[in-house]
Amino acid sequence: MIPDAITARRPAASPRLCVASLLLIPLLTLSARAGPLEDAGAAHQRGNYAAAARIYQVLADQGNANAQVSLADLYYNGQGVPQDYARALGLYRRAAQQGHISAQAKLGPMYLNGRGTKQDFKEAQKWFRRAAALGFPGAQYGLAEIHFRGLGVEQDLLEAARWYGRAAEQGHVQAQFTLAVLYQIGAGVRKNRQKSAYWFERAASQGHAEAQSQLGNMYEAGRAVPRDQVIAYKWLALAQSNARSMKVRTNAAKSLERVAARMTPAQIGEGRRLAREWRAMRSKVRQP
Repeated sequence: MIPDAITARRPAASPRLCVASLLLIPLLTLSARAGPLEDAGAAHQRGNYAAAARIYQVLADQGNANAQVSLADLYYNGQGVPQDYARALGLYRRAAQQGHISAQAKLGPMYLNGRGTKQDFKEAQKWFRRAAALGFPGAQYGLAEIHFRGLGVEQDLLEAARWYGRAAEQGHVQAQFTLAVLYQIGAGVRKNRQKSAYWFERAASQGHAEAQSQLGNMYEAGRAVPRDQVIAYKWLALAQSNARSMKVRTNAAKSLERVAARMTPAQIGEGRRLAREWRAMRSKVRQP
């Protein structure tokens, strides 16, 4: 089943692309690391956000772009300081104007969603484009969304697919999923089931529940992959347990029930074992 968000050419509401998805972008060191900045980072890591904010504020007032971005992150999330999108936006802009790439990337979602400022698609595109050109996958995905949904620009599926592809190659899981759907339906790219299966598997391997459900259905039917009910069971079971939306969970559960009805107890046991092994592997990968 193709998600409504993909098949719709112009959704009624604009996407909620969140700065939180960009907060893990490594800070680009624009100047030598100073002791106070390291102290603030250590306090941040310990969860002492108020102490970190005090140090970041001093450094931000002195023009330190890294401190400005870190302080903006705290204001965006309301950690150690009251949540204040407008103040976060101002700090991101100050850092972005100094050439701080992650600040540029984080400005995009704020203008796209109208957080801390009025919604401005052209301003969002400007900042996304700057960071996307320098290789930031979150910004590349944001730029793809703007072109796919026609937000402040004419809808351009070819341009959208190009930017989804760049972000997907760098491991952006939602870009991988979206690119898989584009190859599945032939939007912005030539229809290609093998490439669709490839990108669904890339996204599924990162824990994307809807990609896992799609991949399970492909293995069940043998579409672009070998027909394999055990592997189908594995991915559908994972999709059911990982899904955050009721729709994805329900669809995965229905498919899982259908697949299981044609399997032997031994095959079901094998499918469950593979799902357990995948979860154990993912747990180890996530450990610091």
